[in-house]
Amino acid sequence: MLRENIPLVRWIARTLGGLFVSFFVGVIVYETYSGRGAQFFSFHRYPLKYVFHVLGLYTVLVGMIIAWKWECFGAALIIGGVAEMGITPSIWVNQVTPFIILVAGLFFLCWLVDRKHNDKPKAEQKE
Repeated sequence: MLRENIPLVRWIARTLGGLFVSFFVGVIVYETYSGRGAQFFSFHRYPLKYVFHVLGLYTVLVGMIIAWKWECFGAALIIGGVAEMGITPSIWVNQVTPFIILVAGLFFLCWLVDRKHNDKPKAEQKE
């Protein structure tokens, strides 16, 4: 049952991840060209905890892009980025973290089901 629905789950994860990446790339571009972009690129002006927050966000974004090709590695990067962002307690992290973890979980589920299916002998896969 689950094996037949994996393509749908994979595309849901890719769509949600793509929307997340598109939104935050748009925010980064807007902030850069509106004159307030120093907060995304000048880490030396901010406390160390803010640097971890921004680097965690970048790790999540890269993980969502990589997960299109390598689902397990991308999901691991996404979870690592969430852990990095968790160093800095903020309302933003609390609101967005469940969505990020959902996307990572969907990518990991797709990888796990594909791996389980590919480990079976060839005679069992045809059934």
